[in-house]
Amino acid sequence: MYDASVQVAYLVTSYRPPQQLLRLLRTLRRAQPEAPIVVHHDRFRSTWNVDLVAPIGGVHVRTSDMPVEWGDFSIVSALWTTLSWMVEHLDFDWVVFLTEQDYPIAPLGQLEQRLSASGVDAFLEAVRTDLIEDPNVRKDRDLRYNYRYIRLPHFGIMARLPPKVRRPIASVANSLNGALYRLQRKATAYIYPDGLPLRLGLRVRRSPFSETFPCWYGIPQMALSRRAAESVVNFISTHDSYVQYYARKRSLMSRPRRRSCATIQL
Repeated sequence: MYDASVQVAYLVTSYRPPQQLLRLLRTLRRAQPEAPIVVHHDRFRSTWNVDLVAPIGGVHVRTSDMPVEWGDFSIVSALWTTLSWMVEHLDFDWVVFLTEQDYPIAPLGQLEQRLSASGVDAFLEAVRTDLIEDPNVRKDRDLRYNYRYIRLPHFGIMARLPPKVRRPIASVANSLNGALYRLQRKATAYIYPDGLPLRLGLRVRRSPFSETFPCWYGIPQMALSRRAAESVVNFISTHDSYVQYYARKRSLMSRPRRRSCATIQL
């Protein structure tokens, strides 16, 4: 049964035509009539009129001034800025992060009670990167968090190739990337999907991570209590160097140390 005394809010990311999104929003509204729902929509990838969600009620639509790209800091920025807006403007006890492609696989009637009685402030899936056992996964996380990237001109050559030609090229490039990475050479090739632009990366000289502040890898689908959400917002608003580190805005022109590596992301 719906418990109105515990307010669960939803933060939904959207970038496609609205059919799946509307299905999700209607289901959430039927199960939780008073739940605040915030949609962050990438209007650069799909345009729809916000009047579509008006009949559902209680849905706030947010957007960004720049496109949201996979593998780019813009995704993180969209989540952080939207969460900050929710903390400032909405009343909620918990916030659940979703994408438009998500859909409940069980009734939501007991969700409020389960969250409020959990005794914790967050539900998330994450692991310390230095404790990842799979060497290939650990290598990928190293490339994500210990390199700083700059975007190079994007000609879209790979995207224009037919799949049967593109797949073997990507496979060879990824194999070469793995071999060069293990040898700690200065340059490796790294293929990313969706025709993303070529990026040049250098291993950073220093990072914000340490034994007492380790690097964690996780997925953005999570649930945070109000206290946890406020802690996240407060941390990113008072630790600009941490945000800048993830945004990869520092110059790549400085000379790397002897053991530094460069990667190329395709």
